[in-house]
Amino acid sequence: MTDHAGADAGAPPSGDPLTLDISLSVLDDLGTNLYSSIPAVLSEAVANAWDADASEVHIDIAREKITVCDDGAGMSRKDMQDKYLTVGYRRRESDAARTAGDRPVMGRKGIGKLSLFAIAETVEVVTRQEAAAAVGVKLHAPGIRESARARVSYHPEEFEPPADTTPGTAITISDLRVDPNALTERALRKRLARRFSVIDSAFRVWVQGAEVTIEDRDDLPGLQYLWIAGDPTPDPWDIATKAERKFELPPLETDGHANAVRGWLGTFPDQKAVNPNEGDNQVAVLARGKVIHEDILPDVKAAGYSARYLIGRLEANFLDEDDKADIATSDRQSVKETDQRFTKLLEWFQHAVHQVANDWSNERSNNSLQNAMDEFHAIREWHDTLSEDAKRFAKQLFGKIGSLNKADEDTKCELYRNSIIAFERLRLREQMNLIDDLPDDPDFAVLTALFKGIEEIEEVDYHNILQGRLSVVQKFQNLVDDDQRERVLQEYLFDYLWLLDPSWERAAKSEYMERTVKGALDAITADLSEAEKRGRIDVGYRTHAGKHVIIELKRASVKPDMKELVDQLARYRDAVARVARAEGGSDAPEPDVEVVAVLGREPGGNPSDPERQARTLRDAANARW
Repeated sequence: MTDHAGADAGAPPSGDPLTLDISLSVLDDLGTNLYSSIPAVLSEAVANAWDADASEVHIDIAREKITVCDDGAGMSRKDMQDKYLTVGYRRRESDAARTAGDRPVMGRKGIGKLSLFAIAETVEVVTRQEAAAAVGVKLHAPGIRESARARVSYHPEEFEPPADTTPGTAITISDLRVDPNALTERALRKRLARRFSVIDSAFRVWVQGAEVTIEDRDDLPGLQYLWIAGDPTPDPWDIATKAERKFELPPLETDGHANAVRGWLGTFPDQKAVNPNEGDNQVAVLARGKVIHEDILPDVKAAGYSARYLIGRLEANFLDEDDKADIATSDRQSVKETDQRFTKLLEWFQHAVHQVANDWSNERSNNSLQNAMDEFHAIREWHDTLSEDAKRFAKQLFGKIGSLNKADEDTKCELYRNSIIAFERLRLREQMNLIDDLPDDPDFAVLTALFKGIEEIEEVDYHNILQGRLSVVQKFQNLVDDDQRERVLQEYLFDYLWLLDPSWERAAKSEYMERTVKGALDAITADLSEAEKRGRIDVGYRTHAGKHVIIELKRASVKPDMKELVDQLARYRDAVARVARAEGGSDAPEPDVEVVAVLGREPGGNPSDPERQARTLRDAANARW
């Protein structure tokens, strides 16, 4: 219909004045103090448009006012008095439980119009039925309060709407008590899309000129797993485009209903995807196409860790049947929890959440290790060294880790590193059963406690390791003869790379790669001059954390020429890089090769400055000495 928001009021029509009789307590309890948000209030207006058989509803929000216009059946002046201005008018009992267009009526208590005063002081209604005169009334909350205090009837301000008023109803809410700018258009569209399941091609809603669609719910596309109850329409699996797997929930049987619940539950892949402020961690219950219980999730006990990721929408029309008592609370946002129908639903939901927790834990356990191996090549290399029994325990441990909130990259790497260290210590002591004792929903504190116990065992091991390293260092300190040092270096250096870099304590050996690399390096050393050959002792190769390390060991008495050293180390690096590329295949990343020259004397030649020499080695051969 035509939007008459803010139109100048014309002369009131003739006839007995319209009246509104209400007590102050009813106004406060069922109006100004009942509803807490703009979406909740506007939901009542949208529900009224549905009950009026409207096919379109347009909501426009400005700083000064909010308008809700529909093209429904409208009201005559008599309807305005007998239905709209009668607080507590029960349409399903006084009129019919279905509309003229055969829609199930949403309204039941007859108090929805009072919700408008929760956000505004003035409400203007312009309405018209087909082939009838338009009606215009304006209600002011201060006047209603004053009449209620005096216990006299309140007479709304009547005016004559323009002659071109079209059938339907337009409501203008002004003198706002809330800041409409605090509610973004996107948030309102999402809330309306989630609160109504009847918004489709036959009942369309616009906000600020943009149509509200099922995509505005913004829930299903981001889910990882989906649980489906009954046969919901549309199929949530078609919308949950990123979902990896779906499960079926058992039916709920009630009197006369073999499958009384239809809808879905879903879990987000990680905590970062959950925004509780936008209703992402809620399970709404709908009846007759509208939310009747905002969130049933807090009503279940011991929902488990998976509940932090949970969202859902459940249609349970048996909660709002015409021949049964009204189960909804006054604000129409929750239900009477002692009602047997709700306790029946709650019992079913408790079992559903338990199934979700089991399925979720199993899926996360199955996928966590694989995801970690796909993300970190070092984890795959470690996993490949395990026995079949150890792999089974590794899968369990990474399943526990997968139940944790995903952290940033550095924290995740540290967690994986500590987990693998703890795993290896448990494996050495045949205490893998401790992993079985971890709960299905561990947190960082639980895993830290496990690592702490392992650390106590490690302290003894590290003491022994440090003692051994100190003995090696002391042995070097006691040596004075160059030949002795060379023999000790040959004996220890290639097996104890921590002498060159403390982080290289776990350098790995690969017989195949060593054999292949040795052949490539031998070909290079064969081309050296006799003087160069006499000046060197050995060349070694190891890998560490995906890095290829080459160690060139020179005699202590030799002062190598800088240019010759750069050329030699660059050839070493290129040879190992070729071998590594051939081994890794075309899809493998460029190999990381580092060359270290162990010298007895600083290099001579050009450049002669040590800092420039270091830069030259690094730039030319990714090398250092």
